Amino acid sequence: MSDYLYFNTTGEPDDKVEEYMNINRSQKAIIWNFIRNSYVVVVEKKGFTASEVWNLCTGLNSRVPLTSVRRALTQLCEDGRLQKGPEKKMGPYNRNEYVYKIKEEEA
Repeated sequence: MSDYLYFNTTGEPDDKVEEYMNINRSQKAIIWNFIRNSYVVVVEKKGFTASEVWNLCTGLNSRVPLTSVRRALTQLCEDGRLQKGPEKKMGPYNRNEYVYKIKEEEA
């Protein structure tokens, strides 16, 4: 499992870092459960971008920021649950985004 749940670049006190790490851990779990249980995103589309996950999560009244979705996807790749493919799709800011897929053994 990825150990980098929070990068303390602003020198926050230890109690705040622990609080932020718990928030990030929760966001990562929310995103993983959403991806794993989402037939539309994973099966029909054969992959997903960070902004697609974020759009669908915010449609469910989630308050997970797009940057947190990107962090969680990176960590889930590091954990071996997802793989970032070579495919790209145009994102909402007219920039390409990588397509992620659930690794076969995790599906």
